[in-house]
Amino acid sequence: MTPTWRVSCLLLLLLVSLFLQCESRRRKSRCRTNDASCQKVCPPGWMFYSNNCYGFQQDPKSWSAAEISCQNIQEKTHLSSLMSQQELNEVAKYLSSFHQSSHVWIGLHDPRRTRNWQWVDRAILWFFPWNTNEPNNSSGKEFCVHLNADTRFEKMNDASCDLELPYICKYHV
Repeated sequence: MTPTWRVSCLLLLLLVSLFLQCESRRRKSRCRTNDASCQKVCPPGWMFYSNNCYGFQQDPKSWSAAEISCQNIQEKTHLSSLMSQQELNEVAKYLSSFHQSSHVWIGLHDPRRTRNWQWVDRAILWFFPWNTNEPNNSSGKEFCVHLNADTRFEKMNDASCDLELPYICKYHV
């Protein structure tokens, strides 16, 4: 083989490899609904919604232990942020399918204890589905947030971060 032929073959292999990588990414990005083909991108038992996977973890943990547990599942996995009413509705339906009677930790917290709420995944906070009269910082110790089981997981409540609750993790696909 001549050197020109080898270079041409290497370039062709490189182009094919790049094409296959792009095609794989494009195929994943087509998952915009909850159809069966999209569900396969999430682990068994997890829910797919809007290019994210959500996993309910039933073993109760404090808020910080739950966040660490989510991070240990997969890179860039955190306690779930909730960006819209539609996303909340899907998550609430998913959590209800477990017949869960306990509140469930999500990724909203007040790390500086100044009543400035932040999502642990650094998502922009603009959706506030607080339960009635919440957040109330009862006893001055409520700096973490859970979805309230009494509202079928459709409303948020601030609570002590030391409570041990089940939790929901989320990662972007």
